[in-house]
Amino acid sequence: MSPTLWVRLDRGVWWVDEPSFEAFFHLMFPRLSRYAQRRVDPMAAEDLAAAALETIWNKDVDTPADDVAHRKLQSLAYRVLEGHLRNGVRGAARRSRVVEAVADEVLARPHDPDVAEVVTTDSWPEWAESLSYSDRDVLELVVDGYRVSEIAIILDCSPGAVTMRLRRAKRNARLLFDRRVGTHDDS
Repeated sequence: MSPTLWVRLDRGVWWVDEPSFEAFFHLMFPRLSRYAQRRVDPMAAEDLAAAALETIWNKDVDTPADDVAHRKLQSLAYRVLEGHLRNGVRGAARRSRVVEAVADEVLARPHDPDVAEVVTTDSWPEWAESLSYSDRDVLELVVDGYRVSEIAIILDCSPGAVTMRLRRAKRNARLLFDRRVGTHDDS
């Protein structure tokens, strides 16, 4: 019988065998699902969370030996999930280009009035589009209700670094907004 390494439940579970990974899965699945729901619907978020954890299982990563290694593993789970999310975005962009091409061809035909709709959603106001991905990401995490300590794990950095990133993102957003308002008032 292989040994199972358990640590404090409030810090998560480490594994050396399948039951221990299952405990890690149950710890991280709701966290990853919540993170993914920032960008996709709840059912897709659950699918992505499961896929991210499956990727980690298939990578056969080493069993964490201490709290630092365990935190790194949690961060890895968020990075893998982010990769799955980005793959989804790229796939959606490809599908959108195909739909646009088909729509253009359909519009060119006078006898066929049906046009495929391309729906794009952008939750950021136009003035905020020039914010960096990093700034938007940290601001979204705060808006979505994550605490600084949770954001630190998601972004794989210290809470102090998160605080600095958040301060910078707020400053950059404020500058962009002020420029927009200033330009808007002058016209």
